[in-house]
Amino acid sequence: MNFCTNCGKKLESDMRFCPYCGFDTGNNAPASQPGGQNDIISDSGAPVPETGAEETEGAPLPGYGFAPETQEDLPGSQEIEIPGEGAPPAPSKGNKTKTVLIAIIAVLLLALIAGTVVYLRNRPEPVEPTTTETMTLTRPTETTTETTTRALIPSEISDKTKSSNVGIVVTTDEYGVVSEGSGFLWRERGDWTFVITCAHVIDDYEGTITVHTFDEQEHVAEIVGYDVKTDVGLLRIHTSGYDLVEIGDSDELKVGDPVYAVGNPDGMQFFGTFSIGHITALNRKLTTESGYEMKCIQHDATVNPGNSGGMLVNGKGEVIGINSSKWVKIGFEGMDFAVPINDALEIIDYLMEYGYVPGRPKLGFRYISIYDTYFYAPYYYKYEWPDGSLVIMGVDEDSDLVDKGLHYFDVITEVNGQTLDDEFSIVNILNSSRIGDTITLKVLRAYSLERVEEFTVTTTLIQDRGSARVIELPDTEMDPETTEPETTRRGLFGLFGF
Repeated sequence: MNFCTNCGKKLESDMRFCPYCGFDTGNNAPASQPGGQNDIISDSGAPVPETGAEETEGAPLPGYGFAPETQEDLPGSQEIEIPGEGAPPAPSKGNKTKTVLIAIIAVLLLALIAGTVVYLRNRPEPVEPTTTETMTLTRPTETTTETTTRALIPSEISDKTKSSNVGIVVTTDEYGVVSEGSGFLWRERGDWTFVITCAHVIDDYEGTITVHTFDEQEHVAEIVGYDVKTDVGLLRIHTSGYDLVEIGDSDELKVGDPVYAVGNPDGMQFFGTFSIGHITALNRKLTTESGYEMKCIQHDATVNPGNSGGMLVNGKGEVIGINSSKWVKIGFEGMDFAVPINDALEIIDYLMEYGYVPGRPKLGFRYISIYDTYFYAPYYYKYEWPDGSLVIMGVDEDSDLVDKGLHYFDVITEVNGQTLDDEFSIVNILNSSRIGDTITLKVLRAYSLERVEEFTVTTTLIQDRGSARVIELPDTEMDPETTEPETTRRGLFGLFGF
């Protein structure tokens, strides 16, 4: 049995070339067993013949260059004990290092795989981002309620609100069209649909009120009620199935928020006009034509005559106000006002239940300001009438003043001994009074510039029920050569009342 002098592997006795490393051992015949008495082993494991054996001087030995002359000349030569036949060679230090490295890599790979599995099992479900351009809203049904959680772009708001906008037209047989305005479809109850608008669009008119919807249909409307002080009115039409508005929260508004006005400027000619603006002030105190102080939303979305009663909506397309008025003065633009929807709904609740706002007293007469007629200009200056003087144009049929002897164009200058110094004087008096209280009026009746009669009228305050038919009063017979104030008579339309 021989061993390879290069790799130390065991060889068959007749093998010259090592089958493991291919080394030429130079053996053609069986060699003596390594480790015998007469064998010397090199540091590479090759047997070296003892001194004196036949050899060619300088002949190379397997695994070396030239053979040294003696054993001592072998570099690093020593006796090495070779494992017995059949025993595997001992592993080298390099093999151990490789094994350790492979084990470490295997452990790291297993840890990486385990961590990946845990992450995939516990990761949250991906959430697809929504954008203004890709999100689609659907109108609410009877069983679901739409909740808008983002601001809409203007075209989406227009699409959402246009079918809830309506036009309101009031006509009489005598005067034809006497009022045009806007409104919006608010609520259904049975076969009836309720329409919110402004009181000044529908009050004082004993004609026919028609509601025009976006599908070009006309519906005869009934007055549910209106409140002149807050300028809120409510109608109903005998139909259903239309898109209704969504109501927002006007208490959440901030200055600078975008708002959109939907209505009919100049009436039906420009039905469904959509304008854009921003809130420019909140809780703006204004006094209505009836003398009632209100806190309004001020904005700059364009509104014009005919927009009254139309909706003011927020960035979600929700109604947050009722467009009511604008500041009209040379040099001023973009000052428009709306009744906050939260305040309006409190009034509408009363109108739904009673048709009016309970607990509000009224005298029950219609008037114009002393400044609204040129006829009384010379009287005003000659007799120094107070600035808050009121010219009587008629009385309500339910008023206690019906049989008190008043005439058309009589002038009231004092109430309960208090001079009407300005347009709000009578408002303050009535606000501090109650239904059933007795009121004394100082009245002036002009027959000519030289003859003015003064008298008092005592009356009782009644419940203000909003809608009441106005009774025309008799004219005063003027003195000869005195022009009667016929040109100032405005019929019974567009008057103010207390």
